[in-house]
Amino acid sequence: MRSKGWIWLAVLVFAAVLVVIGLLENNREVVIRSSLETETLPADGKSVMKVRITVTNPDGTPRGGDELTLVRTEGYGQLKASRIKTNADGEASFDYYSYREGPFTPIVDNRIAITDISVGKIIGIKKKAFVDIPVVKPSGTDAEGEEDGGKPKPNKNGHIQLGGG
Repeated sequence: MRSKGWIWLAVLVFAAVLVVIGLLENNREVVIRSSLETETLPADGKSVMKVRITVTNPDGTPRGGDELTLVRTEGYGQLKASRIKTNADGEASFDYYSYREGPFTPIVDNRIAITDISVGKIIGIKKKAFVDIPVVKPSGTDAEGEEDGGKPKPNKNGHIQLGGG
């Protein structure tokens, strides 16, 4: 009879530990805010957009030293970094590189998943946020996406027509 009592006590202690861990992890909320350097990113294959991240506790105090992972989940642009770390003010930034619009890379908004891997270390629940990067047709391009520098363009047969008409 005594061994059953010890088993029940061990089960109750284990359940209590799990409840305490769950409460601790759920109370470790963070706020991840992002801002874009410009409103849009041209699909010209050479533009770069700086994305700034701020990580704070719910009360607004900065979270310095948090590690963030970056993953492009939608779109065709490029990330040069897959991990960044916040400074003492809870701030970090990364560059996002444009792609060139083409038949297999149409203009679509790009989405980056930002995950704070410094939170949720006990049971593995990570805090995640997303940043959307609006992509637009580059200025100075014609309807087919070719650069329009004022030079004559070949017609469908590859010939350049000079003069009027």
